[in-house]
Amino acid sequence: MGRGTKRFVQVVERLNEASGILAQAGLFALFLIVCWEVLTRYLLRDPSVFSAEVSEYLMVLLTFASAGLIMKDGRHVRWRSWWLVSDGGGGPWQGSSPKGWCS
Repeated sequence: MGRGTKRFVQVVERLNEASGILAQAGLFALFLIVCWEVLTRYLLRDPSVFSAEVSEYLMVLLTFASAGLIMKDGRHVRWRSWWLVSDGGGGPWQGSSPKGWCS
């Protein structure tokens, strides 16, 4: 790798780490806001006006702020389709039904 490429990789890694810290802070804030909403809605019978909207924005922040770090660390969800494993890759869209399914 060239010097410029190494520098770029270092910058991206720092951005990933910073976005991971931001996601952790957002998760903690989300926890506090949801606890506040439960307290005000069910115990005080006076729901807050901001918690639902802020929670939605924090969920979006968590999703996108943690995506790069998750992909870098290889912790993304991996899922294999049952019919691709069971019948060798045919799948229902190619005219063959998976084993165990009614024909």
